[in-house]
Amino acid sequence: MSTVKSTLLGKNSIEIIFFISGYYQHEAGIFSVDADSDPFLGFIPNQWQQPHFIDSLIHPDDMQSWSQLTAQGSEPGTKGSRVLRIKDASAQYWLVTLQLTCQEPSNPRLLLSIQSFPKMEQAIRYSLSENLPVLVSEQANHYLNIVGVIIFTLDKAGCITLLNRFACRLLGVTHQEAIGLNWFDCFIPEADRDAARLAFSNLMKGEHAPNQEVERPIVNSRGETCLIRWYNQVLTTAEGDRYGILSSGTDITEQRQSEQALAKAEERSRLLLENSKEGIFGIDLDGLITFINPAAINML
Repeated sequence: MSTVKSTLLGKNSIEIIFFISGYYQHEAGIFSVDADSDPFLGFIPNQWQQPHFIDSLIHPDDMQSWSQLTAQGSEPGTKGSRVLRIKDASAQYWLVTLQLTCQEPSNPRLLLSIQSFPKMEQAIRYSLSENLPVLVSEQANHYLNIVGVIIFTLDKAGCITLLNRFACRLLGVTHQEAIGLNWFDCFIPEADRDAARLAFSNLMKGEHAPNQEVERPIVNSRGETCLIRWYNQVLTTAEGDRYGILSSGTDITEQRQSEQALAKAEERSRLLLENSKEGIFGIDLDGLITFINPAAINML
């Protein structure tokens, strides 16, 4: 996939979308971008292909999240995404969505898609501002809707001020219905509401830093509980006053359910082996025992 840039439609238009794709070799740290790619964030394709070049651009506070993403995407058939900060050629950090997908076993390389949303906070401020033309605000909402993750903003009271299409779909509400709703009253499980409100209040007072990569459940309008991996960022004025929060998240409900099902299956297999009256053991190609159950131990 080649790099794509949005065109400037007018004086106040927001140039938002860039993306680049290719194959990422995890151990070597080499991002082999597609041959038809254009410069991205001020770097030419050859620069991206230098060993561990991406590592050198990621914000230090986001390195753990990046490492977890690459580790998660190393198994065939898996995929994941993160919203991280990556600096461009001028050392300015941009909010970037990285999507990592492992290809078929016959292709050991990883496909890394980077969908960048430069000046995401600027786009959000455009949407929240009452002093800017409606067209500009609509453009900002359009760009936010392209993001492949849940995005919404809350004001200091915890009420929704902006959300994208993915968030509407997950919450089971329209954009018009959601604006003004209190996030904690409507979408946080009752047992977690008091703790969530307290944490948010302390955050708005400046007493705490926002949680990064935290997993918390939500309840949508259909009464369904979903587990979300959240990334939060405080919104501040030019003077540094906190006026809200920007949250982005990925629905990991199915992923956690699959992990739990696998753990239960492994536990059942372990119990069957341990309680079987038949001797069961395994050996590798060198004739070495790799596992053995109690019955087989007694026999030997």
